[in-house]
Amino acid sequence: MRTNLQIDKKDYSAFYLYLYYNSKNRLIRVLRYIGGPILILLSFYMLDREGKFSVAYGGFCLGYGIYYLLKPFLELLLKRFAPQDISLEINGAQLSFETKDGKSEVNISRLKTYKTKQFFVIQLENNQSVFLPKKKLGTAAKAELEEQIT
Repeated sequence: MRTNLQIDKKDYSAFYLYLYYNSKNRLIRVLRYIGGPILILLSFYMLDREGKFSVAYGGFCLGYGIYYLLKPFLELLLKRFAPQDISLEINGAQLSFETKDGKSEVNISRLKTYKTKQFFVIQLENNQSVFLPKKKLGTAAKAELEEQIT
């Protein structure tokens, strides 16, 4: 079965934010969620105290906390992304991708795969991830991928 889909900036942004906030490392995941707000709260505490060091450190914590809170959104804002047209063919466990850059074939059963609420994700051997937005796939392609990715 062959399906054509286009990955646009909105899809890429949603997947990027999913990967950023759902890291495999639990400590990194927690820090990305609460690190910015904690630094901002610490800065208010430091700015309320007397002394040059407290004011300087409080100002640094405030600036870095705001940066850390907004970092993934700033990266998305500054990153250029051209829409990708993908022709996808599914034959059992064999998956073929064709883009303007070339054609690739992978065997889904040998790779790490998972699904989220919005995406099917296939992690390739070179640690790159291929994400397929569920909303852009047809019902037959979704059913085929659901069968392969469990």
